[in-house]
Amino acid sequence: MPAKTKVCTKCGKRKKLEEYHAHNGRKAGRRAHCKECMCATMARYRAENKEKIAARGARYRARPEVREQKRVRRADWRARNREWHNVQQQLRRIGGF
Repeated sequence: MPAKTKVCTKCGKRKKLEEYHAHNGRKAGRRAHCKECMCATMARYRAENKEKIAARGARYRARPEVREQKRVRRADWRARNREWHNVQQQLRRIGGF
């Protein structure tokens, strides 16, 4: 049975379906652009919008509920890894880390 393929709407190349990200809303269950084109597009977007992305992240991390979730996760981790955490703190105090 031949492998199923589709044509990328960005680069125009015919590729196997495995070379496309999944997307349940699409007819073929895959995105229109291949993984290679999507990665290039996203890399270009991130390079051109560093400040915008950083500001969005800062706004998210400043939300009180997010800060509280982070505090709870950190406290839970420290409780589960108390011995390791104490050793690291001692190393920092004596300058060994």
